Amino acid sequence: KRKVRGALIFAFLVAALGAPRVVAAQSVADIQAEVRRATSAWHGGEPPADSAALSAAIEQLGQAALKFIAVMDRSLQSGSDSRERPALLEAYRAVSQPLEAVYEKTGGQLERMVRKIIEEDGDLEALYESPEYRQGQALGAQALYYLNWVRFYGARLFEGSQRRALLEKAASGFSSFLGGEKSTDLQRESLFGRGLCALELGEFEAAIEDLQAVAEDPQNPPDRRHKARLALLDGLVRHGRYAEA
Repeated sequence: KRKVRGALIFAFLVAALGAPRVVAAQSVADIQAEVRRATSAWHGGEPPADSAALSAAIEQLGQAALKFIAVMDRSLQSGSDSRERPALLEAYRAVSQPLEAVYEKTGGQLERMVRKIIEEDGDLEALYESPEYRQGQALGAQALYYLNWVRFYGARLFEGSQRRALLEKAASGFSSFLGGEKSTDLQRESLFGRGLCALELGEFEAAIEDLQAVAEDPQNPPDRRHKARLALLDGLVRHGRYAEA
């Protein structure tokens, strides 16, 4: 039953990412080729230091991530995910590893910048407002956006503690895009993603709260609201709140 519910959730997720991001199902070989193109100029597997080159690499890796999501969706809809698991794991690792490397690199650069200012007893507020720091934040966020969904989908390929760890990382990543006074589509999509993670983690109260907010928010596109309602229904039933379902 859990597998059927999981397949249902994953099957309707791709459309919720929005029409501009939908990619036709691609083969694992296509994904690996996309990753090779994105990382061909990397030395020793290390992401480039140049911001423009790093941003371009993230965009290419993002395309590979979307293809991975499409392949997972196709596999889950056809019920072939168990049979295709080895190939899907290859695709997941091919996409996730360079994205993780980019995210770690940008985070490390920001930490070093902060540490340097602290050691020099400098102005942290000025650092946070500097173009260099803001650019690093933007690159990290760019990588994290794709990582969140890759981790969420990748969790479907694992069991036990590995699965839970990926879902928790995805939920934390989605949460990092939330907050602030101005509501953006990225925030609304991230709230939906966090709700789906909570549902898969069995954190039903949190899932219901997030998914209900998405379903009732008129700023969300109709397809995302519809999919949030389906996930909300699943959460209510699994939480034993049948009267509300």
